[in-house]
Amino acid sequence: MRHVVEWNGKPVESVRKAFERAREAAGLGEDVTPHVLRHTCATWLMQSWADPSEVAGYLGMTMETLQRTYGHHSPLHPASVHRSFVNRFAKRSAG
Repeated sequence: MRHVVEWNGKPVESVRKAFERAREAAGLGEDVTPHVLRHTCATWLMQSWADPSEVAGYLGMTMETLQRTYGHHSPLHPASVHRSFVNRFAKRSAG
């Protein structure tokens, strides 16, 4: 294999048809695009405490784009940190 994606030894320049078939076989609507899957992947990785620099590299985006677009999904985002303190205090007060 000489190319990342190939068919009969030749490089595949577009995966559009294959993606459409896979999407249809999965019963997903036309609104599901490769970009939607990338967005979901970035969101889930940020929620799971993945290393942001590794996430950015994996998805082929800059750290700036990752932080600006998906940073709020991180458990370390200031709003998440605030909620953690509030929830911890509420549990201690209730007990």
